[in-house]
Amino acid sequence: MCPSHQRACSAAFLGNSAIRAVGGTRRFSLVIRQQGLLIALLEERDIGSNLAQAQPPAGGFVQALRDLVRRNSADPGMVRLFATLAAESTDSDHPAHSFFQERYAMVRNAATAGVENERHRGILPPGPDPAHIAASLLAVMDGLQTQWLLDDAFDMVAAFDAHLRAIGARIDER
Repeated sequence: MCPSHQRACSAAFLGNSAIRAVGGTRRFSLVIRQQGLLIALLEERDIGSNLAQAQPPAGGFVQALRDLVRRNSADPGMVRLFATLAAESTDSDHPAHSFFQERYAMVRNAATAGVENERHRGILPPGPDPAHIAASLLAVMDGLQTQWLLDDAFDMVAAFDAHLRAIGARIDER
């Protein structure tokens, strides 16, 4: 398959996924540029993530990550859209390339601060560079989402909690 055909098929798939993610079979009365719609959906999805708040989340950073994984497990359409676009945006010509570069830089910075805060609170043990722990937590979350999207029986919430325990996090078993 030629690259332009792959891109066209991918764009068509993502457009349909985006429409399903925002409410099923709704018809739009205006023709909206697909790139703008997809980026707007990405920005909307990030509104509730709470990872980049000025103040640490009420239950702490680790609990906020657990809550995010739990929320994501209830929204496969949006997770699929996000994961697909994130992977495709590694191509510097992709329309969402800048969005994901900026998003990951911002989220890594916020996660680094979250790791440092959780270490001060005794939720995470001392250890490697907080920036490396933060990046690995984000990578684990992304990887677990991919496994979950490929296998309906996979429990990404339990797998993420297992990872947190493996790195020594003290987590509330609720």
